[in-house]
Amino acid sequence: MVNQKKFNKLGKNFLLITLYGGLILMIGVILATRFLNPTNTWLCDGGKWIKLGNPSSPMPTLGCGQQIVVIPPSVDQINGDLIITKPVLNAEVSSTIDIAGQALGSWFFEASFPIKAMTEAGEEIGLCVAQAGRDWMTNELVPFTCQLKLTKLINGKGFLLFKKDNPSGDSVKDASFKYPISFKVGETMGVKTYWLNAESANDCQLVIATERTVPKSQEPARAALEALLTGPNQEERNTGLRSAINNGVAIKRLVIVSGVAEVDFDKQIQDSVSGSCRVMAIRSQITKTLMQFASVKKVVISVDGNVEEALQP
Repeated sequence: MVNQKKFNKLGKNFLLITLYGGLILMIGVILATRFLNPTNTWLCDGGKWIKLGNPSSPMPTLGCGQQIVVIPPSVDQINGDLIITKPVLNAEVSSTIDIAGQALGSWFFEASFPIKAMTEAGEEIGLCVAQAGRDWMTNELVPFTCQLKLTKLINGKGFLLFKKDNPSGDSVKDASFKYPISFKVGETMGVKTYWLNAESANDCQLVIATERTVPKSQEPARAALEALLTGPNQEERNTGLRSAINNGVAIKRLVIVSGVAEVDFDKQIQDSVSGSCRVMAIRSQITKTLMQFASVKKVVISVDGNVEEALQP
């Protein structure tokens, strides 16, 4: 009888030890997964998003199947700040690069952040501003898109430089990432683009021509104007040249009929533009760039189809 009681007691103790041991092991596994796993992100595998570790961001909403890059801005921050879906890693690009992906809301300021195209040697050859696809004031991932047009055509390796917009100037909040790509130039042609220099402050219509190499086109006037809208490249800026034209301006329509070039821009061209001197400078840059071609004798500028109210001081 006594032995039976001892046996029952030992059995109960063994059961308790087993239960407590299993509970401790389970807690240990959870803690190890949460704190010791160095990768906390979403991985695209076989067309499906797979959860690795314990990412703070929700499952990406963009399609799975393209290159995914996870960026730790610093050792103190979690992974999963940025996902790049376009272009693919090490993609071969030419003069225009379509960029898309998702970034944490903290990367944006006023719904945007900059992306630069850089040569392997570190020369900037293009810039675009990524625009948020929805409300950016969140701790979640926000989709973005950007179209970058190169200001200089080269062959060789380079990278896209994604930079967190940091208006505070606090270096602790800085973050950036280099995304490898390759540049390849096809057939090209030469055009002139016109810029302001230091003397333009005394003569609002004074512009200086530089030679640009652009992809060969059946519409050379449009190609030249698009090169102008990309802004001065690094070499041109180093010589003091600048543009009076806003970044991100798009051509909506350009036709040349009987010597008259009619060019229609989106409203970005006159956003926050004021003062007669700047308006004259913008008009001079556009007019000179188009009138380099023998087929153009006159330039008519409109904004969203409106000629009379376009680029008024």
